[in-house]
This record gives sequence, structure tokens and C-alpha cells, in this order.
Amino acid sequence: MDQMVLNRDIPDKQDRLKFVQLEDQPSSPEFLKASRLLRVTLDDSVKRMVTGISSLHQKTEKESRVAVLFSGGLDCTTLALLAHSHIPPSESIDLLNTKRIQKDSEKSSADNHNSDTTFDVPDLQTGERLWRELSKLTPGRDWRFVRVDVRMAEYLEHKEKIIKLMRPNLTVMDLSIAAALYFAARGIGNSHLNERVGSLRLGADKLLGGYSQHRSAFLTTSLSSNNWERLLDELAMDLERISTRNLGRDDWMMSWFCLEVRHPLLNRRVIDLLSGLPVHLKRDHGLGKGLGDNLLLRGLAHGLRLVKSCRLPKQAIQFGAQSAKLDGNSKGQAG
Repeated sequence: MDQMVLNRDIPDKQDRLKFVQLEDQPSSPEFLKASRLLRVTLDDSVKRMVTGISSLHQKTEKESRVAVLFSGGLDCTTLALLAHSHIPPSESIDLLNTKRIQKDSEKSSADNHNSDTTFDVPDLQTGERLWRELSKLTPGRDWRFVRVDVRMAEYLEHKEKIIKLMRPNLTVMDLSIAAALYFAARGIGNSHLNERVGSLRLGADKLLGGYSQHRSAFLTTSLSSNNWERLLDELAMDLERISTRNLGRDDWMMSWFCLEVRHPLLNRRVIDLLSGLPVHLKRDHGLGKGLGDNLLLRGLAHGLRLVKSCRLPKQAIQFGAQSAKLDGNSKGQAG
């Protein structure tokens, strides 16, 4: 496979986008063209990955064959809506949502509360809100919101297995992400999983500059070409690590439960498109949080009428599900 090449052109001041809200994007023909091109390319990738799936495990034509890892974020909601147009309307689509992993110290108070409030965390709160948004946009589609509840005792029981599966990635951050994916794939929630294909939204932040370190790399005392260089260095490093992170650790977690993982955002045509675009069309910190981060994907979501999703602030999976708090630290080696 040819090496992926990142466009490292530094934008001039006059190249920067001027709009302050997504409704203004038609005023930037360059951005509008890029957004439309991403929609066509990503939609084709989603179509390839959710069609032609065996119905061997289906007991009825209404049962799900596809599940979407659904943290309630911009990327997973966009992928879910694109998948909707390529899956028979009679079939349900599962949205896998990992809720918080409850610590033993919380057990006594949990016994006195409804389980839905006990597990009331960012991924669940946002996920349910966007589940309703999807339902309104797609009348007739059965979206099954699968809430995966995990207790601390369960986490500890499976921890060593998770660490073994995610090798050679052994940081605490790797463990927190891997745990969220592992329990999502296991799918023991308010529904039973029948599908054998899972669609992950992973890859958007690496390709579109959605991580906090991208912001940190860019922001200094003044905005200069050096800021863009540092951002591009981070994006290049993330691009190189896709094979070991998204196509390594994350796949191993899901495949343990015989769930085939498909990454629409990591289709080669999508990667080539996004890595070849000028950086200011993908992320511009001058536009602020909730707009400048994952900018191009926000433009796509807005075009799909996902008016709530396109304005969501970035929330990493391990923090949305609060799996980063399991062992009381977020750095160092897992163990």
C-alpha cells in the first residue's frame, strides 16, 4: 500500500474561514465543496460496509445486522444516519452505548436510586438526546439504544483479559479506551445483541484534528505559521499510528466477542481525501470549540440536518463513559 501523505500547506491569513456559525458555510465555496466531497466519499464507504452482510444470524427480518458504537458524539451520529440510508427500513439498528463503570464505594447510594440515574454520565446523556434526534429524522426506523451497564466487580474480573488483548499497547489511556470498547462489544445491556458487524466511528479525530493535543499543539501566545506546523506534526503522527491504534487495539477488543469491526472513516479513499485537504478546512482553532474542532465533519453533519450533533463539543470515549477514572489515574502503564 502506498504511504499516506499529509497536505502540509500552511494557510495564509486570507485563506482562513470567516464564518462564525455553520449556517454561514455557503459563504466559503472551498469549504462547501470539501464538505460535499466528504459526504459523497464517506457515504460510499458506509454503503460498502453495511450492505451485503450475511443474514445467517437473523431470526427475523427486523433483527439488527449492524451495530454502531454510539457514544453520542458528532462522528458516530453522522455514521449512523448515513448507514440508515443503506440498510433495509424493516431492520433495526443497534446503538451501543457504554455507561459508567460504577465503583464499589457508590454501591450503597446506587441501591437507593434508579439505575438510569446511577449511570447518568456524559455518553448516556448525550447519547439519548441524539438517539431522539435520529428517530425524528428517520420515522419508521427502529433505533435500539443499547445501554451497557458495567459494575466495578465486572471490570476487575475482565481487566487482565483486556490488558492481554490490547498488547503491545499498555498505557492507562489504552486500557481506559479498550475497556469501553470491550464492554460495548460484549453488549450486555437492556437488549440482546444479534448482529455480527459493528461500525466504529474511530478515526475522525485523528484525521480531522479533534483531540485536545491538537489544540494544545496549536495554541501559543500568538498565532503564527509555527502553530500550524505543530498541529500538522501532531496530525502526521496520528495518521502513522492508525494501524496500531484503530486497526490494532480497538479491533482486538471487538473481535473477542466475534463482532466484525468496520471503520468507514478509515476507508483508504476517505483517508486520502482528508489527508490531502488543507488543514484549515479540517480544524481552525480561531473558530473556537464546538466549531473549529472537527470542522469539516461538523459541516457534513449540518448538511444532513443533524442540528444538535453538529454543535456538540468533543468528548473522548474514555471520558464520556468515565472509564478513564477506573483506576484513579490517567497516565502511566496499565497493570
